[in-house]
Amino acid sequence: MKKARIMHCDSGGSPIPSQVFYVQFNPSELSLVHTTGKYHKVTNDDKNDNNSSVDQQNTEEVSLTLKLFFNTFESTSQTTYQDVRELMKPFKEFCNYGITDEKQMEKICFHWGTMNIIGFLTAYQETYSMFSPDGKPVRAEVSLTINGKDDGYEKVTSSKIKEPEKKVETPFDKAMKTYNNPARWKEFASQDTDMRKILG
Repeated sequence: MKKARIMHCDSGGSPIPSQVFYVQFNPSELSLVHTTGKYHKVTNDDKNDNNSSVDQQNTEEVSLTLKLFFNTFESTSQTTYQDVRELMKPFKEFCNYGITDEKQMEKICFHWGTMNIIGFLTAYQETYSMFSPDGKPVRAEVSLTINGKDDGYEKVTSSKIKEPEKKVETPFDKAMKTYNNPARWKEFASQDTDMRKILG
C-alpha cells in the first residue's frame, strides 16, 4: 500500500512533489467536516413578519482531522535510541509561528490515494507514549487539523513523486499494519525471523 504524504505548496497553492515527506504509518481513519450554506430567519419587528435568508457558500471548504503514529523503538535489547521528535520536525514548518500576513503563511497538502487536501495547519498536538531508559521519547502520536479544500487527485502527479525505499518490517510495523495497535508487537516478535538482521 502506498504511503500517505505531506507536501509543501507553491505561491499559487499547488503541491510541490519535490518537497515531500512520507508518514511512517498510514492513518487508520480520516475525519472530514464540510462547510454548508447556513439557513436562518430574519425578523422584522416593525412589520411583524418573518423572512428567510440563506448564507451562500460559494466554495466548498473542508476541515481534515487525522492522527499519525511515529515510532523509533525496535527491540528491548537495543542500546541506542533515536528521539522520535526528529521524525516529526517537518510539521513545525507548517505551524507559521510569528507570521501575520496570510500571503506569507506556509500551506500544507495532505495527499493519499485520491484525496488531496490543501490548506493551513490549524491544530497540532503531540502525545508521547513510550520513552527510553534515559527519558528520550521513542513513540508518539500526532493529531493535526488542516482547514482548506479538497482539490482532488488531479493536482498531484504521482509519477513525479519518488516513493520511499522499502525497509524490513519490524514487529511494531506489523502490529500497526494488522491491528493499528503497537502494543501487540510481541505477537509478531516471536515469529519474526528477520529481527536478528535488524539488530545486526
